[in-house]
Amino acid sequence: MRFIHVLASALGLAALAPAAEAVLVPPHIIATTDIPFPVTIDARKVATGTASFIIDIDADGKLVDWLATSYTAEDFVRAGLLALKEWRIRPALQDGQPVGCRTTVAFEFQARGKVI
Repeated sequence: MRFIHVLASALGLAALAPAAEAVLVPPHIIATTDIPFPVTIDARKVATGTASFIIDIDADGKLVDWLATSYTAEDFVRAGLLALKEWRIRPALQDGQPVGCRTTVAFEFQARGKVI
């Protein structure tokens, strides 16, 4: 079975309603899922790929909006979005209270194992 190695990073956190002196704790990914390498991509020809997103997370830690900002193939966007929808995320905290935020997530896909 082919699986990918996923590297996700949260960068560039920006609260939707920032206060000038507020203490902001970024969101935290609590649980991720294994994502199979997209079957629509021939791993014999393409063994790696990327997809980067800007995502909006609400005060409950739910994904409410997303924008693919770069990718090497649309199939990697679909695989990344499926993963994001299954992840559990602790929301950002501003002065100890959950708040919505916008951040970036980048996926790096790599085919592994034998392709039969």
